[in-house]
Amino acid sequence: RFVADAAAQAVQNMLPSSGSDRPHCASPGFRIRPFEPRDMDDVYEVCLKTGDAGSDASGQYKDGRLLGHMYVGPYCKLQPRLAFVLEDEQGVCGYVLGALDTAEFYRKMEEQWLPPIRLDLPQDSNQCDDPGAWKDADMIKELQAPTYYQPEDLLTRYPAHMHIDLLPRAQGRGNGKAMVQRLLAEL
Repeated sequence: RFVADAAAQAVQNMLPSSGSDRPHCASPGFRIRPFEPRDMDDVYEVCLKTGDAGSDASGQYKDGRLLGHMYVGPYCKLQPRLAFVLEDEQGVCGYVLGALDTAEFYRKMEEQWLPPIRLDLPQDSNQCDDPGAWKDADMIKELQAPTYYQPEDLLTRYPAHMHIDLLPRAQGRGNGKAMVQRLLAEL
């Protein structure tokens, strides 16, 4: 409970104060805009480049799309109104993705998003002799049988959730705060 209250307070602290004339504006050289279908490959790439606790996970997966199938794709397809990208002159360098109702989102993920993804996954991820594909095997297992974190007492108080990731070039400039503000403004 303490963690949930602390998280809620942290989000409240990100809200623009009264009199703020530039709510959810990215830092100079960056722009926040709604996700568009043409951004899917780019947000998958950001997910992979931040998929090792914020560091690049590219060398850990043979199939670089696996992380995105779990942590990016369903949000962009099922809740596109709550999906925003951060871009600069080099392209998409971050995203913030939200789900208004976590329980409903996970239900739709199971019914609509995962079935076609699962058709393209190996049926037996346990038969993995290649150490370079062990992370793939773990992610495939998660896609086949996800473990959703949704404690009822927490969801009653805080039904929504979000994901945010920024590439290093976009970090430390206030872009994360601006992106969370942009998402909250849409709720």
